[in-house]
Amino acid sequence: MTPDSLATPDYVADHADAHASSTPASSAENPLAIAIVLPQFHPFRQNDAWWGKGFTEWRNVAKAKPLYKGHYQPRLPGELGFYDLRLPEARAAQAELAREHGIGGFCYYHYWFTGERLMERPIEEIRASGEPDFPYCLAWANENWTRALERQGPGDADRAALLGRGRRGAHPHAAAALP
Repeated sequence: MTPDSLATPDYVADHADAHASSTPASSAENPLAIAIVLPQFHPFRQNDAWWGKGFTEWRNVAKAKPLYKGHYQPRLPGELGFYDLRLPEARAAQAELAREHGIGGFCYYHYWFTGERLMERPIEEIRASGEPDFPYCLAWANENWTRALERQGPGDADRAALLGRGRRGAHPHAAAALP
């Protein structure tokens, strides 16, 4: 199939129903709800090095403590459990649950630090397989990672940056966004 064949009336007619059924309609009165997805719910090399082998964000979720009266923590996962985003079944279950609750797509954080991508596996697998059949987009998460993520006190000496965003090795499509 060529890009030109995607614009033919036959192709559009054949595929209109499939797209209409998987993506809720959107309007000014009824905007499309997009869920933000932190793709840190699977192990990857950098987290193993910085936080210990097998670290995922689930460790932080499980150890969360209330910070004020009435603050309900930890908020443990519901019907999907402690899922692993490397598994196609977990991504499919997320998409199905989102669809059931009127979510029209996912917006995955995209991390690019000094020329290196992080947490890219789930998105690369979605791109390669086309599954789950659920709309998504990427948001470039443009912040430094520091030891402050461990919720240490302000001014703590251990706030050394794990990764900085810097211009060197910047994402090739980010040039317009950089000052």
